Amino acid sequence: MNKIVIALLLCLPFLGNAQETKKKNRWEIGLNGTQLLRNLFAQNPSGETGRHTFFVKTGTDRAMFRLLVGGHVRNRSEDFDGTNSLIFNSSKLDLGLGFERRRQVYKKLELVVGFDVLTTISEEKSTNRSFGFPDQILLENTRSSISLGVGPILGLRYAFSDFFAVSTESNIYLLATKGINKTTQDGNELTNKEFSKLEAIHTLPTNLFVVLTF
Repeated sequence: MNKIVIALLLCLPFLGNAQETKKKNRWEIGLNGTQLLRNLFAQNPSGETGRHTFFVKTGTDRAMFRLLVGGHVRNRSEDFDGTNSLIFNSSKLDLGLGFERRRQVYKKLELVVGFDVLTTISEEKSTNRSFGFPDQILLENTRSSISLGVGPILGLRYAFSDFFAVSTESNIYLLATKGINKTTQDGNELTNKEFSKLEAIHTLPTNLFVVLTF
């Protein structure tokens, strides 16, 4: 019996360390506050306010895996003399998966470095419609594409507490895009052209994310 008690006492420090390690594993949810405020209060919120709308991260205090989601759906129309209208529709979905490491630079301020692998699916459509009985689609142009890319990230994170923080970051992505342009007139296909391109895009640290940690 005494041997069992002694063994348990010897194991207590290791059990304590295991519990501390377990506590360091955490989750973070972040929302693009700049994007949210612009969509709520701006008269014309159609401009870009960052590629991603929110993120979910999991890991330790110093290293985390990250999932990022963003995109938009927009519709706009212009009428001409009540007989014709030009309708614009666009949709985009951004998904990113990456890894980041953090280093404390001053008290509650941290430097964040890492990389993302991302994909973007988008479609833009413009339609020239004539009002009548019935309405007619005079000309329709559709551009759809899918992009794959990878690139580094660099950011800052300030923790007000163990549960609340704000962060911002910049990135440079190398994107390979493949898509198709299709034009139809009165229901007849005029053009159907494929395209591809390779480009580097970047995002400046102008978006502030509100972060909850648990």
